[in-house]
Amino acid sequence: MSLFQGVYGLVLRNQTISGAHELFEVTAPSDRSVTILRATLSLATSTTPLDEIVETDMGVVTVSGNGTAKTPQPFNPNYAAVAATATGDGTTGPTLSPVFIGEGFHAQQGFRYLPLPEERPVFAGSDVFGWRIPSAITSSNWTWTLVFGVG
Repeated sequence: MSLFQGVYGLVLRNQTISGAHELFEVTAPSDRSVTILRATLSLATSTTPLDEIVETDMGVVTVSGNGTAKTPQPFNPNYAAVAATATGDGTTGPTLSPVFIGEGFHAQQGFRYLPLPEERPVFAGSDVFGWRIPSAITSSNWTWTLVFGVG
């Protein structure tokens, strides 16, 4: 039996990151929780490999970025439409407090976040989860994915 009423994914492909950047924000419904299950960030293609260390943060949003509305896709077509709302690909990153994940990674290796069940962040009561690139980089052809459960 699943702990979630549905599992949903958000994917953006071949995006340009220029400066600090909002990857995704997800707002939990007022009557349910959102649990972050997995996140990936990688260069999809590159004619010249980017030899750079990139930082990424996850945490609670206190000031939203300027991303546009995104529609989470259900992993099972029988799931109800998701009650959580999402934005992504903003050219202004959100302000996060607290930041609970802060990682640096080499651009050519990508970033994978796959927490143990006990480490999964849970947001409820209209809390907002945020994922961002906090420092200025300029590169194209990035792909990122966020998977979350709604319970």
